[in-house]
Amino acid sequence: MQTYALFIEDDRYSVPTLQFVTADDDTDVRRIACEKLAEPHHKAIEVREGDDMLARIERPDADCELRH
Repeated sequence: MQTYALFIEDDRYSVPTLQFVTADDDTDVRRIACEKLAEPHHKAIEVREGDDMLARIERPDADCELRH
């Protein structure tokens, strides 16, 4: 298991919300991020492992639909 940081852009707040999640790998954390992006106020999520940005997922993102 690896620990990843999710920076969640929410239309109710002026700064991103930081959440730490654990996942098996990069594919698993992308699935988790896509699930969180489905929440009503979430506009985008940046996925980071340490200092490396692995992905930025914005709504709507066709990739999320394909990975459910």
